[in-house]
Amino acid sequence: MSKNILFAFLFLMGAIPSIAQKNYQVQSPNRDIKVEVTVADKVTFAIVQDHSEVMNSAVSMTLQGGEVLGANPKVLKVTKTSVDKEIPSPFYKKDVVKDIYNEMQISFRGNYGLVFRVYNDGVAYRFTTKRKEPILPMRRPSIIFPRIIRHSPLT
Repeated sequence: MSKNILFAFLFLMGAIPSIAQKNYQVQSPNRDIKVEVTVADKVTFAIVQDHSEVMNSAVSMTLQGGEVLGANPKVLKVTKTSVDKEIPSPFYKKDVVKDIYNEMQISFRGNYGLVFRVYNDGVAYRFTTKRKEPILPMRRPSIIFPRIIRHSPLT
């Protein structure tokens, strides 16, 4: 009997972190690039291109008051949208620029959010806030990109 209780306790302790962890994803319109966002005690995201992970990083922003956006996050809402529009460009070599991407907005408790945009040739993210007071980050975020070697068809 006590072995069964011990086994059930150990099983539940192993399951608690996976219960608290939430995963979200958004892909590029051509499905070559995918962003996988994991929300647990912090927010992390991975960029996967052609089934290979090219980047994996935590994301947060420390404000001058000491608050950390992205620490102990609680997701309120996730929305996804697709955009396919043309932007007039009178001073560029083309008359119009195509703006095509899929976007995922994650809203968190604390009046802030993260927006991930996935294009056919890249990824962007930004913090958003609904706060009335100005947001002053402590320092600029730094991300170290892995070295990516692309082979030219001529080599």
